[in-house]
Amino acid sequence: VAQEKAPKEADDVLKSQTPPAAQPVEDATPLSPDKPAARAPVVDESKEAPPTDESEGKRLLRRSAEAIRAARAMSYSAKAYSTGALESLTPKADGLVKMRRVAGGAPDAWLARITGRTTKKGGKAGDGESLDFDVAYLGNKRIEWADAKVQKIYEKVDRSAQSPIVQGAKSLRIDELFAVAPYTRDLTAGTATVLDRKTIAGVECEVVQIEMGERKNKTRWYLGVEDHLPRRVDRVIEGAMASEVIVEASDLKVETSEDPSITPVSLRIPVPPGWTEEREPVAPPPQPVQPTPVGADSKGDVVKGKIEAPAMPAMATPAVPAPPPPPRVAPEFELTTSKGEKVSLQALRDSGASAVVLDFFGPWSLLARDWHPRLDDLTKRFADRGVRVLALSVRAKNNDDLITMTKDFSFATVLNADKVARDYAIAVYPTTVVINRSGEIVRTIPGSKDDVSDMVAEAIEEAITGQKPAPKGESSTPAAPPPSSASSKPDDSAAKSEAEKADRAKDAEEGKQDQGSKAE
Repeated sequence: VAQEKAPKEADDVLKSQTPPAAQPVEDATPLSPDKPAARAPVVDESKEAPPTDESEGKRLLRRSAEAIRAARAMSYSAKAYSTGALESLTPKADGLVKMRRVAGGAPDAWLARITGRTTKKGGKAGDGESLDFDVAYLGNKRIEWADAKVQKIYEKVDRSAQSPIVQGAKSLRIDELFAVAPYTRDLTAGTATVLDRKTIAGVECEVVQIEMGERKNKTRWYLGVEDHLPRRVDRVIEGAMASEVIVEASDLKVETSEDPSITPVSLRIPVPPGWTEEREPVAPPPQPVQPTPVGADSKGDVVKGKIEAPAMPAMATPAVPAPPPPPRVAPEFELTTSKGEKVSLQALRDSGASAVVLDFFGPWSLLARDWHPRLDDLTKRFADRGVRVLALSVRAKNNDDLITMTKDFSFATVLNADKVARDYAIAVYPTTVVINRSGEIVRTIPGSKDDVSDMVAEAIEEAITGQKPAPKGESSTPAAPPPSSASSKPDDSAAKSEAEKADRAKDAEEGKQDQGSKAE
């Protein structure tokens, strides 16, 4: 899902307003154009038998998902644009999307290349300043793109690929075409309604409208009557910023053969003569250390009736980790809230705040509208522990609309925070910054994906306690000390037996909770 940028940066970028969708789990290394891996079996979640009382709309989505899964390669002309309040804030984009499914483990991954152009301020093609883009998706969440301005080819992981060039390409993606299990959220959490048929780019389409969540966010899918594939998706925003964010596909071509004409080589960006390259290295997967086999049964050496542990190779010595980077001090600021009150970082710290959370957002940001209810939940959750939360507005054209947008939330809204956003080097909206009581930045978390709530909560805990939270499934309780004398062995043995029983019971209970959490 594309991260949103402020309108100043977004002049060159069409923000992708797609909510989180099921993403392909990809291989540990970029997929090789010369040696694509053989297809591995895929556990297909969406092939489960649908409920007998399922609506006609969801049956249409399942049929579309089957058509997507059957595709081995696709290409389509795409355009993205907005209507309503966002029309003047988001550029338009036009381009060509080519993609090929390449097995890179389980489940399958997609290689893709998207070329095209964005045009500023929602202007018509040819009007205003434009930006050309050429972006390739390599698998393993790695993205490659060409920057003609500096004559350089870049390759980075998706979270680091924040170039306006990449954002322009992302706006033309229909993410369900890339998903392992298409329409998962719509099928499991949404309410589907079939609307009247529409014709999109000469193709007659069934129209399915999905409503999801308490705010009844709407998505409309336009699915070809004959091939069941999506030709258009509308993301509908209601209220003061009533808008629709639209992506259309035309001239859609699908290949189902195991050797499609779209080759992996054609989905890479060639390096022109004289250009340079900047490629983020691929982190190698950790290699397990194997004990040295000893004896015929490789279970150890028998010496005087005792089993000696197998010898460990010299290379098993763990490397000394690099020291952590020095803490970054949070820049000071003093601003005014939507209620006319002065607020500063120093005053919050002086008041005894255990942590300060800054949410940088813009009222033009669709992702912020999805994020703010979850931020409000975090505000209430940590309120009695002295945590202060501020939402800092950036590039708001109308403060009255901003106040209306945030009036029902428990966190404070701060106006005109453009300079503060620059001081904190914010490039993606929304971005959440967590600061401890010493004024040090604990963590900066861009975006609004589903896991951001947990990441912010963990950062708040770290800011309050000064300790990183233990990984899930691990206990932070220190181990019991060893027995102090040989005379206590009988009692220690009984105590150990009871402790082991307690540990097993605890593990079983944690396993049940973990399974329940996964199911939820």
